[in-house]
Amino acid sequence: MNEKKPRRRKPTAEAMALRTQLSGLREALLQLHKALVESERASYEQTMGSVPSANHLLKLLTDDPWFAWFHPLSLLIVGLLSGVLSNTGTAAVLIPVVI
Repeated sequence: MNEKKPRRRKPTAEAMALRTQLSGLREALLQLHKALVESERASYEQTMGSVPSANHLLKLLTDDPWFAWFHPLSLLIVGLLSGVLSNTGTAAVLIPVVI
């Protein structure tokens, strides 16, 4: 029972260019996200007190309403990463939405 695996097609030049654009966009968004987290952490600590560890900050980022506005940006970054890593073309749908 030798099942043949479907052959992966070689990406087109257009697909490669799109992947490069998505990768660049993802990197820029990661830098923005990091700067926003650092800034918002400072504001949070001035108002609410010290954040004792990186794990505690991660918990705040995922659960605390103070940081809820980060969720859409985080989801966008994750979506871009999964699109860049996959060959499904799903990330191509995100480009017009983002731009």
